[in-house]
Amino acid sequence: MTFFRKKRKKLWQRPKTFRNNRLSPRRRNKFAGISKVIVIAGAIFFVAYFLFFSQFFLIKEIEINGNRSISSEKIENIAMLEMSDATLGFISGNNFFFNKSEMVKSALAENFSEIKFVEVKRVFPNVLEIKIVEKEPTIIWCRLDDCYYIDNNGVVFTRADSNLEMNTDKRIIKIIEEEKIIEEEIAREETKEEKITEEELAEEEIREEKITKEEKIKSPPPDKGGVGGGILNPMEINDKVSDSDFINFALKIDREVKRTTMLKIKFYKTKGTKTRELIAYTDKNTRLYFNAMEDADLQVKYLKDLLLKEIGKDKIDSLEYIYLESGSRVFYK
Repeated sequence: MTFFRKKRKKLWQRPKTFRNNRLSPRRRNKFAGISKVIVIAGAIFFVAYFLFFSQFFLIKEIEINGNRSISSEKIENIAMLEMSDATLGFISGNNFFFNKSEMVKSALAENFSEIKFVEVKRVFPNVLEIKIVEKEPTIIWCRLDDCYYIDNNGVVFTRADSNLEMNTDKRIIKIIEEEKIIEEEIAREETKEEKITEEELAEEEIREEKITKEEKIKSPPPDKGGVGGGILNPMEINDKVSDSDFINFALKIDREVKRTTMLKIKFYKTKGTKTRELIAYTDKNTRLYFNAMEDADLQVKYLKDLLLKEIGKDKIDSLEYIYLESGSRVFYK
């Protein structure tokens, strides 16, 4: 039996097999894809953390420009308060990329009525820039012993006794609104006594009827406080106490009287802008009656002609009133 047994080959005679430890192309591509995903995800996580969670892009400085009366500290406090709430629930509200510029802008305009215009923008990488333009007061409007600054649109924006910085070269006129002006009623009675002819009375009736119709057509927007002779209410911030036409008329009268005459006006009175009457009080206690329904330039011209041609310089200081509401006809005492 041993004769037919196959002889075993010696070790060195056996065929050698080599195992290939390299990955197959398919497995290699799969592993490379997973590696790329991990690298990309890690990079995204790092970038997201750096942009949204690191301290580098948090607003660290607020630059405020243009404010005159409003303190920078108050503006900064409002801005920081608006940015204090987290964005999306977990990102800091003062992050540069999620900064709430519009919310800050709205909050500033709401909290400070003195602001006419505000711009809020981000400056890379961690600065918030706030530019303020404050309203320019044109008139001090007084009612019921309270005085406020109003803008060109007749809107109240701050108390007259507030710490408001103003241009010292600009004149701010004062208008006192009263329910009833005694001096006005006296002047009206006296001027009616001077109209002696029937023709003059007829002309006056026609003129008054015309003014009444014009007032119905041109009715200023209603405002709080019984404008036009009603019961006056206390003023509040953002109340509209007058209309822009009346404000511009008063400013023009004040400017032209100062420029063309020797009269110095201390303050004005009105029963409200719907009456369209403006009474100026000079430093010599002379009252000047103007009508905002008539042309301001013409009324000042008639006033100038009266003072220079008819009254004379020596009698100006002794005048009690000059009534300019009747168009080209001027009454005085």
